[in-house]
Amino acid sequence: MPAHDRRGFHGPRARTDGEFNDLWLTCGRAVDSARRLLVHGRAHVGGLIAKGDRDYATRVDLEIEAEIKAVLAEASPDIPFLGEESGGTLQSGPMWVLDPVDGTTNFIKGSPLCAISLALLDGGQPLFGIVDLPLLDER
Repeated sequence: MPAHDRRGFHGPRARTDGEFNDLWLTCGRAVDSARRLLVHGRAHVGGLIAKGDRDYATRVDLEIEAEIKAVLAEASPDIPFLGEESGGTLQSGPMWVLDPVDGTTNFIKGSPLCAISLALLDGGQPLFGIVDLPLLDER
């Protein structure tokens, strides 16, 4: 991505192209580390956690979020994290945003149409992201 497309990506400090590429690779590693949790968790959904009217989380949502958050914190400790399950505060600078099981209802019902969705935003605008459907082996 040309530098002019990342003009707003300053955070605590401006990043070089190499650092930006490292963040892209970190995003991929984080999602890769969580894929097995979704695949294995399909047979072990466990109890549901009610979040609101017809909105649920599972143990798998929580495990995936914890795994990805840990990988990102180790690789990019200066970038805040906002997770669907653990929350966080929307930042004006760069931040990671995660939906650990995008399509939780599908996941609960055994449908393979569920994904791990992770993005890096800056000022609320997406810089890049990954939507990975482990049960369909598609990214």
